Amino acid sequence: MTGTGWAVALAVAAAAAYAGGVVVQQRAATTPAPGGGEGQSLVGVLRSPLWLAGVALDAAGFGLEFLALRAGALSLVQPLLVSGLLFALALGALLTGLPVGLRDAGAATLVVVGLVVAVLVAAPTSGDGGVHPSAWPVTLAVVTVVVAGLVLVATVCSGPVARTSCLAGAAAVVNGLLGAFGKSVAVRSEHGWLAALLSWPALGLLVTGALTLTLAAAAFRAGAPTAAIGVLFAGEPAAGVVMAAVLHGDTVRHGPLATAVLVAAVLVCLSGVVVLAHSPAVLASYTATHLSGTSATAR
Repeated sequence: MTGTGWAVALAVAAAAAYAGGVVVQQRAATTPAPGGGEGQSLVGVLRSPLWLAGVALDAAGFGLEFLALRAGALSLVQPLLVSGLLFALALGALLTGLPVGLRDAGAATLVVVGLVVAVLVAAPTSGDGGVHPSAWPVTLAVVTVVVAGLVLVATVCSGPVARTSCLAGAAAVVNGLLGAFGKSVAVRSEHGWLAALLSWPALGLLVTGALTLTLAAAAFRAGAPTAAIGVLFAGEPAAGVVMAAVLHGDTVRHGPLATAVLVAAVLVCLSGVVVLAHSPAVLASYTATHLSGTSATAR
């Protein structure tokens, strides 16, 4: 299998692991406490085997994504993580018994077709690293301003949809930066793991990882989970592709026909994402609704 083939396989596997981690942790959070209580304490949840299994799946997802970044371009790996919605749909339906109707099946088909066509047409390739030296500081400054602005707007918004959208948008932007740091560490690891783990991108990876989880959790708690899912899964690949081009010099096939087909494929995929964001099975996966007769927010 070629490096691109491995990157695709590993990215899809990472998406599956991430989706499984979310579902398992949400199930742990809504499992009744021993003795018939309505729910476990926070300490009880964090010590439960289900929660620890979810953490293990998250760790596996990160490891698979990291390996995918070593094998292929960031602009290839990041969009493929959208496939996590498909696994969330399947897991939500399996655990809740909710049916996957024609609407959900059609939306899932749109996501798959859009992703496949976009990847084949764009043929993303890793850059040679020859980006301008100011790319990192300028990007970090822009991301800081954008994220701070979105969070500030979220604090003054009165409606849950607007507040959720701003927080999810901030999480998506930070997640794009997270992917860029991950790619930098992956590239450095090819010349020695110790140097890679002690590098400044590794520190950036830890900081952005914690920040994106915090912002995503805040988005799901803001009261409009459908908006959170839609904005996150639409915004994360877009932010990742921009970061890949600006910070790593990734390139895609261009030309009038290729560009037109690529735009059409992206729109097809996004339409599927929007529909799946309203799917009861997907909402069950990310909000724990119906998983144990109660409701909890996603992490």
